[in-house]
Amino acid sequence: MNKFKAILRKDWIINKKALLMPFWITLGFYVFVILSSLIALIRGDFQMNLEIFRSFDISEFSPTFIYFINYSVSFFPELMGYFFVIIISQNALNEDIRRNYELFHRSQPVSIWLRSFSKFFIGIGGVWPILATIIAFNLIIVNVLLAIYGRCDVGLALIAAIQSFVKFMIVSLLLGSMAFFSSSIFKDRAVLKSLAVLSALHLLFLIVNVWFGWKLVPPIQYLAKLLRFDSMEPFHIQDVGFDVYNYIKMKWYQILLNWKILLQIGVSALLFVSGTLIYKHKEVK
Repeated sequence: MNKFKAILRKDWIINKKALLMPFWITLGFYVFVILSSLIALIRGDFQMNLEIFRSFDISEFSPTFIYFINYSVSFFPELMGYFFVIIISQNALNEDIRRNYELFHRSQPVSIWLRSFSKFFIGIGGVWPILATIIAFNLIIVNVLLAIYGRCDVGLALIAAIQSFVKFMIVSLLLGSMAFFSSSIFKDRAVLKSLAVLSALHLLFLIVNVWFGWKLVPPIQYLAKLLRFDSMEPFHIQDVGFDVYNYIKMKWYQILLNWKILLQIGVSALLFVSGTLIYKHKEVK
């Protein structure tokens, strides 16, 4: 167990800059907002914006609005999360080779599966606590503003953020697994090269379907369907009207109690195992 902790620490140090980048981007955003607000206050440009803001009667906003405004708080942090999960994971199995550490690490009495899992875990799971911190901070800011107008609902806010973050975790697991597997095949620009191969296969499938009248599912179309949650959802918001609490129950079904979630996790596990096997038998010079 101590060996695995040491490996995790090593992989964390290697990827620390990339893992913390979403935090610094968010910090830069808030610094920019504060500085621009101070400049606007000094110049007297706030008055018109305040009049526009006062024209909204936030006190009449429904629980549905409260839920979705808090759900959307996670949108941009999660976009950053997806980006950095892919960037880190696509280099996971090549970073030690690039740094000329691979022969040294392979000579150590540590299972290659543990080393591989450490890279997999840091590349995907390492982003999660950073994103959770950013989302929690955004949530506090948004709900403080809503509380000023007496429309803060802490329960709805937490549920919305948790549901959005759980969805992010599952999708990022699958995206990171794809990038991780790509890193076992290609030494650099693994995701771009994998997309090129998938595009070629996609075109080939389309040609074969047209020529022979088959109904093969092109790989990109299948992956897009696997990554989407909307196609899994048996309920739609128009079916529940304005009953946001019923919608929340349905959303939990969509996120957790769906057989495609097991498929996503299974595919991620398969990609990890396949990538590790390729990495294990790769010749190291």
